[in-house]
Amino acid sequence: MAGGFVVINVLRDCISLDRFEFGEQVHGWALKLGFATGNLYVGCSLIDFYGRFQCMASSKRVFDDIRSGCRDTVVWTAMLAALCRGACFLDAVKVFKEMGRAGKRMNSFTFSSVLWACGWVGDDARSGRQVHCTAIKVGFESDEFVRSSLVSMYGRCGLVGDARKSFEGLGQRDGSCWNAMLSF
Repeated sequence: MAGGFVVINVLRDCISLDRFEFGEQVHGWALKLGFATGNLYVGCSLIDFYGRFQCMASSKRVFDDIRSGCRDTVVWTAMLAALCRGACFLDAVKVFKEMGRAGKRMNSFTFSSVLWACGWVGDDARSGRQVHCTAIKVGFESDEFVRSSLVSMYGRCGLVGDARKSFEGLGQRDGSCWNAMLSF
């Protein structure tokens, strides 16, 4: 297990130092030693690593290498966030839907990430409204991060009234909420 933590920390350093090639070598080493597919934390770190370097095919390959029965909320959300970083917004929405079909629990970061994607899909907020309904259904509508993401998504889609309703539903309005409301 100690080797897995080393891989995670070295990948994090590769991201901060902009050392993509070295990170690929670390991935090869992790594969050779069995950390890449047998350790979900390493898998998530690899998905994040490739996503931050805009290598969506590599992120997806790592995701696919993790057995579907072993993919937890963190793995699914890491893939979703990587797709958002790579501006693959429609793919991010598709991954969110797959996650739901797989029966995986979602968290506030999952919803925040997919709502970000929904704001850029260009489908007149249809995807965003579906995600909003899912958030209500699973009890995340009142979550401050989700609510703030709803404000941003509806605003980006030009639905100022819906953005305002989401904004008014916020209990505490911090700077990010006000920025979301004022940015459109």
